[in-house]
Amino acid sequence: SQLMRISSKGAYFFFNSLVFAEPLDITKPLNLVLQNFSDFAFKEDETKCYIVRQIFTNTTNNLLEEYSLPNGKLLRTLTTKITGRFVIYKDKAYIFGASNVSSQQTILQKVQL
Repeated sequence: SQLMRISSKGAYFFFNSLVFAEPLDITKPLNLVLQNFSDFAFKEDETKCYIVRQIFTNTTNNLLEEYSLPNGKLLRTLTTKITGRFVIYKDKAYIFGASNVSSQQTILQKVQL
C-alpha cells in the first residue's frame, strides 16, 4: 500500500487501511479504519470525517459513521439505505448508490448530519 494524503488541507494520510494525522506518526493511527467502505469525506473545516460502509453481521447493514478529528473518535453511527458515493453540502449528506434489495435500484438518499 502507498502512503497518500487524503484531506484537502493535507493534514491526514491514508496507509494500509489506516488514517494518520499530521505530524505523521506511523505508530499512532486514528480510529479511522477504512475497510469495507464505499466512500468517505471530510467536513469543509475538517473537524469531522464521515465514512459510508457495510457491516456484515447476521444481516448486512449500511452505515454512515461520523468521526471527530483529529483524534478519530467515533461520534455516532447512522443507518442508511445504501452504500455508495456521497458528498456533504452544508449540514446534509447525499449518498448515491445501490440498495441491498434484490432489485438493485440506484437511489439518492439525503441524511441530516
